[in-house]
Amino acid sequence: MNIDKMRNFVEVVKYGSITRAAKGIYISQTALSQQIVSMEAELGVTLFLRRPNKTELTTAGRVFYEECTKIISIYDNAVLKTQEAAEQNKGNFTIGINVEHEQHLPFVNILNEFREKYSETEVNFINSTFLDMGRKLENDLIDCALTYADDITFFKSIEYNILFEDKIGLLVPLNHPYAQVKEIPAGEVASEKIGMISQQAGPLNYKRMIESCKLDGYEPNIVAIADNITSLLMFVELGICSVLIPQYFCINYTKGHFVQLINSNHKIEYIMAWNRDIEKTQKYQYVKSFYKIAQKHLKDKTAE
Repeated sequence: MNIDKMRNFVEVVKYGSITRAAKGIYISQTALSQQIVSMEAELGVTLFLRRPNKTELTTAGRVFYEECTKIISIYDNAVLKTQEAAEQNKGNFTIGINVEHEQHLPFVNILNEFREKYSETEVNFINSTFLDMGRKLENDLIDCALTYADDITFFKSIEYNILFEDKIGLLVPLNHPYAQVKEIPAGEVASEKIGMISQQAGPLNYKRMIESCKLDGYEPNIVAIADNITSLLMFVELGICSVLIPQYFCINYTKGHFVQLINSNHKIEYIMAWNRDIEKTQKYQYVKSFYKIAQKHLKDKTAE
């Protein structure tokens, strides 16, 4: 059992039903139900009495709920205090990134220019999933994040600026018939076997991808699910399927072929985000400066 399962259990209690909780935390009802069943099996108790219109806690469930809220609070405080102890002074600036995404972007150049400007400042970065970046920003564990807009902007405490908007196209294996063409009508993706990032890794990203496919006139034929981009690219290299992917991932990619989609509703915003509370501190100057530097380098990158 992990802390995320405990958080989801607490959300079910708060929402009063698995269905409403699943919608509230942006995961599928099936996945959430399976988590609850798994927890009950692990504990050897029944946590909920299933009613037609609501879910009620058993006596054991109420005890577990109270203990879970304590554990989550202790865990969040422990993480916060640990990060605060690591920073020690106001001369620190911590950036949240996803390493496998930043390798396709000029992150090193951005970081080097920022360090040159603030040579007295200790600059750190934390690798994180896109969804977890939102939680880290809310808890002041990182000062800013470079990320997709989808799975972070619903956090109420977070502000952001768009760095660039990228097109999403179809990355196909090198032996695919489309490997010889530059572009295809968006609707032709309907006949493709598609790999996607899982709902758990990016619930809002997954939802947006599905909705965009429907707007393009088809239901995607999803044959493979991955928790990260590296696995998606491997699907393409092995010829398992094609993937819908932002164009900037494919600028220097040679193990697949990127095909642009004509008249597609697919798009994605890459942003820099921060907790608005930081605007009241001296670190906000770092945020503004880092954004300007990132914007300059990413503009150069997308113009290639």
